[in-house]
Amino acid sequence: MVEKLAVLLTAGVPPAAAWVYLAESSTGGPGVVSTVAKSAASGGNVASIILTAVDYEVTAGVRQTVRVPAPETAVAWRGLAAAWIVAT
Repeated sequence: MVEKLAVLLTAGVPPAAAWVYLAESSTGGPGVVSTVAKSAASGGNVASIILTAVDYEVTAGVRQTVRVPAPETAVAWRGLAAAWIVAT
């Protein structure tokens, strides 16, 4: 997923559109990616929503609850959020 995001952003796809594409192509169903996509599409802070989502349960203004199942997944999402903060 991170590789797809990197390729899309490197190709010049706007961040919100890249997240929406990832959410639409995700086979995992609703989750962090779809929550971030909805937030990014409405102009939300991507890093902030990622960090909120990894606290295992979040309602992100999109009327859905997201659960991140594994601690190692949460660590990976936090790493992506940190990289996003540095990049933006």
